[in-house]
Amino acid sequence: MNMELKIYLVKNRYTVKQFSEKIGYSRNQISGIANRKIKPSQRLARIIETATNGDVKAEDLLKEE
Repeated sequence: MNMELKIYLVKNRYTVKQFSEKIGYSRNQISGIANRKIKPSQRLARIIETATNGDVKAEDLLKEE
């Protein structure tokens, strides 16, 4: 099931701070990605996909709106 990062965080009761600490990236980066204001690097997109057990797909994070 593909879902947006913002939805994943809510469903799994993660704050942006908790998730950013889990994967070792800044809150600002994760917040920007969750709110679709910034696009992650390919590496970070893969890290997010792994950290969410594939619920949030790297290809979805990287595709243009």
